[in-house]
Amino acid sequence: MQPLPEPVRNAAIAHLVSGIVSIFVMMPVLYFGWQMVALGLGLVTFGIGAVLGCCGWSACLLLPLGVVEIIAGILGLTNNPAAVTMGKIVAFVEIAAILVGGVTTCIAGVVALMMYNKPEVQAWRDQVAMGPTA
Repeated sequence: MQPLPEPVRNAAIAHLVSGIVSIFVMMPVLYFGWQMVALGLGLVTFGIGAVLGCCGWSACLLLPLGVVEIIAGILGLTNNPAAVTMGKIVAFVEIAAILVGGVTTCIAGVVALMMYNKPEVQAWRDQVAMGPTA
């Protein structure tokens, strides 16, 4: 069996790091940051503070994304060609995470997508998917 290409390993590590950062850093910072802004503005104007308080809840979407990123990272470190497909899907979702404030997640998604689109990754995926030839 062919060894895992370096770009796939790098993308998997990017998924793992991004998942850990999303769960333990970005989600709490964004959630409590929006809540503090809402509290400050809520005392002055009730409408704007309430809307921004609801925006803090959108940061909670980074929790399930972080779990999926960690799973994709672990799967990417195995010698499985399906990891590339799952990694690409996760990378697109990571890029969309910019809508809820996941800046680091978005950067990791762009980097992983660039890694997965390299020609040697496609060649490895096709060769491993075909199986050993006699």
